[in-house]
Amino acid sequence: MTTANIQGRYGVTTSGSGSANDPAVVRFDPRQDDILGNGLAWNETQHELRTRISADAGNAIQWGSDGGVWAPEGGGDGNPAPTPTYGASVASLPETNVVGGINGFGYMIAADTIVSSYREAVTYGLDMTYVPVKSLRDGRVVVCPDDTLDRLTQGVAKPRFRTLSGVTPAQLTTRDWQHMLVMPSEYQQNTDGLNTWNGLNASPGVDPAVGYFGWSTTPQDGGTFLSDVAAAVGNRIVMVLHTENGADYEDMVRVINRFNLAQSVIVVSSQLELVEPFSNLTGITLGGYSDPDMAQQPTAADVAAAGGTWSLVRKTQPDTVFDEHTAAGLHTMMMGSKYHSDHERVTTLGLRGGLSGDPIYYNGPTTGYDYKPDPTSGGAISWKLDSPIMNPGQLTAVDTYEAIGPRYRGYGKNDDGEYLQLGLYATWREFQGDATTDSWYILPGQVCPIAGNGPDDSYSVVWTFSFDGTNISPNARMSFAFGVPHDGDFRDGDNLNDESIGYVYQEEFNGFGTLYRIRSATELTVVGTHQFPAHTVGERISRGVRMSAAKASIVGSDSTEVIVDPNPELRGGYIYIGKRDIRVSDSNDGRFRLHIHQLDTYSPAI
Repeated sequence: MTTANIQGRYGVTTSGSGSANDPAVVRFDPRQDDILGNGLAWNETQHELRTRISADAGNAIQWGSDGGVWAPEGGGDGNPAPTPTYGASVASLPETNVVGGINGFGYMIAADTIVSSYREAVTYGLDMTYVPVKSLRDGRVVVCPDDTLDRLTQGVAKPRFRTLSGVTPAQLTTRDWQHMLVMPSEYQQNTDGLNTWNGLNASPGVDPAVGYFGWSTTPQDGGTFLSDVAAAVGNRIVMVLHTENGADYEDMVRVINRFNLAQSVIVVSSQLELVEPFSNLTGITLGGYSDPDMAQQPTAADVAAAGGTWSLVRKTQPDTVFDEHTAAGLHTMMMGSKYHSDHERVTTLGLRGGLSGDPIYYNGPTTGYDYKPDPTSGGAISWKLDSPIMNPGQLTAVDTYEAIGPRYRGYGKNDDGEYLQLGLYATWREFQGDATTDSWYILPGQVCPIAGNGPDDSYSVVWTFSFDGTNISPNARMSFAFGVPHDGDFRDGDNLNDESIGYVYQEEFNGFGTLYRIRSATELTVVGTHQFPAHTVGERISRGVRMSAAKASIVGSDSTEVIVDPNPELRGGYIYIGKRDIRVSDSNDGRFRLHIHQLDTYSPAI
């Protein structure tokens, strides 16, 4: 006999056990999960979904003779319309810890720049969202974070175009934009060397450097207009409109006025002469945009002189720049914040908040995530793709551009969902075709910091991995960093930086393991080594670490401690998983994939 566990979500309710005497019933009830939006009402007695007419004074909208919504000419009875109330406004933002998403909900955890991502920002309660705008050839303003459309469309268009590779929004008309297919949910497997835009229809692979990161969201039919975002979330969230072209002005004003957005938008630019004209809009908020990669970097005095009261400052700017803007009384936001350490910096510098590619992790708990234990792993906090208890969670790419290219995810799920994969290329430079032996790391964001570190900051981590590839160098290696006190752009080897503090265990394909202790950007010490049997392709291997005040150790598959540091100075709760290719030429020989099949954490240490 086959049984099924039927559950309902998003307005679908279930009842009954499914037996002959108690049949399972599935029904629609929009009160479930509170999915009713503005203008809708549910009549439970008649089981009808209806349009809800406002009871505000002066509203003469009513039901017509044919049952449709009818409004007198002008939409009212001649009386002044009620003063609109704003669900979101710049004036009502929190005084501290303003949390915003970049390109919608956040490009690291939701499909980039499509309308549904902006809706998600509202659903999850973000304070603001960043909206990068550009103009089409005919003046319509659209949402596009890049100079060209390669990334958002993967260079492929609907039959109206042959290709969109290298095309900019300014080359397209409104009709063209409507016929564009935005493909943030498609994962592209590369089948043609280093050309990332080929192989669109191949199997949805998971290699981060040869494939475009993917989501379960359906590709959007048509590009996103600013008016689309305004219609979807206007006055429900503060929108930061970033313009760098004077051609944007006319249509931006049209959209702001049409949707009555002046109270809930902040217009920013690195070219302050572009924001000054917006001061003609009553209630509008203006600001500057300071990014070391842009030609102009307005000072705090420049922003104030242009009538600006807010500043978006890129996280790569030094503290002195942030201090300058806050000291001038500007509401200063950190642009590009994504780590707990960024949140700590925002607080220390006294900033108003942060705009993040991953606002959930950025604003998440720093005392550890409380995951449900997976009973199949002995009560451990388990992170495993095939676990019915827990999803893998957000995996945050460290130094996204240098490590694996702009907007690429470090991990992907393989076709049958059995493992997470660290991909074919080790670094962005290697992806470009340069030989390199650099390591790169991924932070399992929703595992870190490890929950409940015990009375002496103790914990254990056990993970299962395997090597995959051809002609793998004996010295190619899996890397695992632990005891890291702060999350950030972790590095090891020749790339140590001030955030490279913690233990790093590296195990080569030939089975040789080394434990390093990194105390600073200039101090790396070998704690010990151990020779395991050499690996074979596809062989699953288990390793573990134990961390406590008494020792930091590496554990083999038989639970034996093989390398021990008896006086650990570093006991942080952040961990990183990484890989390093060892090659002597620019060819593909020696590149490999690292599969992570399971990761379990225990606290206190076992």
